[in-house]
Amino acid sequence: MKSIGRIAVGVVAQFVILTSSAWSQTVTVVGEDVLALPASAGAPPLARVNVLREAPDGTHRLFLNDLRGAFYVLDGGTLSTYLDLAIEIPNLKTSPGLGSGFVSFAFDPEFAASGLFYTAHTEFVDVAVPNLEPAIPTTIIQHAVLTEWASTSPAANVFAGTRRELMRIASPHRFHNIQEIAFNPYATPTDPDYRLLFIGNGDYGSIEIVEPNQLQRLDTIWGTVLRIDPLGGPFTRGGITYDYGIPSDNPFVDGDSDTFDEIYAYGFRNTHRLAWDPANGNLYGSDIGQGNFEEINLIVPGRNYGWPLREGSMALDPLVPEIVFALPLDDATLGFTYPVAFYDHGTGSAIAGGFPYRGVGILDLNGKFLFGDIVTGEIFHADIADLEAADDGDPTTFATITSAVFVHGGLSSTLLQVVRDAAADQGIGRTDLRFALDAGGELLITTKQDGFIRRLVASTGAGPGRAPTTMRVERLPAGDLELRWNAPACSGAADFAVFEGSIGNWTSHQSVICTDTAGDLRETLPPAAGNRYYLVVPIDAQSEGSFGVDSSGAERFRPATAGCRAVQDLTCL
Repeated sequence: MKSIGRIAVGVVAQFVILTSSAWSQTVTVVGEDVLALPASAGAPPLARVNVLREAPDGTHRLFLNDLRGAFYVLDGGTLSTYLDLAIEIPNLKTSPGLGSGFVSFAFDPEFAASGLFYTAHTEFVDVAVPNLEPAIPTTIIQHAVLTEWASTSPAANVFAGTRRELMRIASPHRFHNIQEIAFNPYATPTDPDYRLLFIGNGDYGSIEIVEPNQLQRLDTIWGTVLRIDPLGGPFTRGGITYDYGIPSDNPFVDGDSDTFDEIYAYGFRNTHRLAWDPANGNLYGSDIGQGNFEEINLIVPGRNYGWPLREGSMALDPLVPEIVFALPLDDATLGFTYPVAFYDHGTGSAIAGGFPYRGVGILDLNGKFLFGDIVTGEIFHADIADLEAADDGDPTTFATITSAVFVHGGLSSTLLQVVRDAAADQGIGRTDLRFALDAGGELLITTKQDGFIRRLVASTGAGPGRAPTTMRVERLPAGDLELRWNAPACSGAADFAVFEGSIGNWTSHQSVICTDTAGDLRETLPPAAGNRYYLVVPIDAQSEGSFGVDSSGAERFRPATAGCRAVQDLTCL
C-alpha cells in the first residue's frame, strides 16, 4: 500500500502538505482536438459542456450537453442539436453557473428499443410542487428536476417524443444540487444494477445556509447517492406518490417511513461524478471538497462518507469546515468511511471526476484511475489496486496520486495553456475540465472555457524498425487471426508482443520476431475460445498500438475512426 502522505494527529491543522515524491510524472497523455462546440456565450466559458456519453445503441453517436440548455449529438463527425432544454423547459434556470442549468443526462441501457433517456436540470421556483422537501424548514430558491424522455425514433438525430417528471427536489441554495445521473454501463440483464439509475446529489448548499443538520440523516436525499428504478413504482410515502420504484436490495429498505429507501450511500458534499470499474463493478465517486481536500471514494451501499463532519482524513467543525482537526481517539467506532485517495488545495481546487481505465489506447494507464482538477486542468492517476487496498477502514492509508505529462500539438504543455490559446484569451484562470469514456473504453476530455472536446491518446516515439508502417489484424475464413505488417527494417529480435484476453485483462500470448527483411511480414494465430480481443504492441516502451478483433470476428470499433472494423489499420488508431 502506498500513501500520499501522513497526517499528524493530536493537533489542529489548517492544511496538509503532501509528499512531493507522490507527484512524480511518469505517464504521458496526448490531447488531440476533436471539435469545438458552438459558443453559447460571447466570453469564456464559451460552451458549458458538462457530460459527454456514447449512446448504448451501437450507432457510436456521442451526446453532450451545454449547461445553458443545448443537447448535442455528434454522429460521424457531424454535430447537430438533438434537443434544447431552454426551449422545452422555459423555466430552466441556467445562472449564476455553479452547476445550474442542464446538468446531466443518462441513456437507458435499452435505449435502442425503448427510446428512454433521463435528464437533470434546475428550475426557478414556480407553480410546480416538489415531491422531495428538506428535512427541516428553510427558504427554497430553486428546484432540481429529474425527467424521463421517451423518443419515438431512437435512431434519429433530432428528438421527437414525450416526457414525464420523476423527481422534483426543493433547494435552498444554488450550490450542489443534482449533479450526476448515470446507469452502470457494464451491468448485464442478470445483474442487480441493470437499468437502475444512480443519482449523485450534492449537499444543496446546507453549509452556506448554516444548516449542517440537514445532512448526516436518512430522511433527506441531500448529500447522498440514490439508486432508483425509473420504470418501477409508483409508491407512496408520507401521502406523496412517487412515479419511480425502489430496488428491494437498496441498503435502507427497512419499512421505516422516516428513512428514504432511495439512498444508496450518504455523507457527501458534492459527488458530481460516478464511475464503475469494468473489471469488477466497483463504483467510484469524485467528491469536491470545501476548504482543504478533494476526494475519490469507493462507494459501497449503506456507508456514511462523513460530510460535513469529515473531509479527507480529517475531522471538521461543520459550522466552520475550512478548519480541520485530528480525528478523535474513538473515531473507529463512529462508522465513517474515508476516501481511498485525496489531494489538498495546495495541488488543486476541485476534483474533476474520471474513470478506472481498462482500455488499450494508453497502455501505461491500464489499471489506473484517471482524473484531474477542474480549475488547474492538471491530469492525475492512481493505481486501481491501491485504491481498492486503501478501503481497509484505516483513514491513514490511501493511494498515491501521480501527475501525468500533457502533450498537445507535439509539445509538452499544460491543459490550461492549451485552453487559453484555443480561446485566444491568456487571462483565463481555469479550464473547467471534465472526463468522458467512449463505448470502447477510451478517454476524452472537455473544457468549458474554450468549449473543446479532445481525445486522450498515447504518446509515440518508437525506434526505427519497431513501429510498422501498416498493420492489419484480420479473421481468416478458416478461423485463424492473421497479422500482417510492413516494417522497413527488422531488428531480428522480438519486435511485437501479442496479447489476448478481455479488454483490461490481457494475458501474454506470444512474441513475434521480425525476420522478413523484405517486409510484408505475416503471422497467423489460432483464436482462443470465447469472446476475446488481440492486442499487438511494439516492444519499444514509448510506442503502443492496439489492433483488436474478437475470436468470433466482431469488431473493436473506435467512434472517431469511421471505417475501422474487424480489419484494422494503424491509421485507424
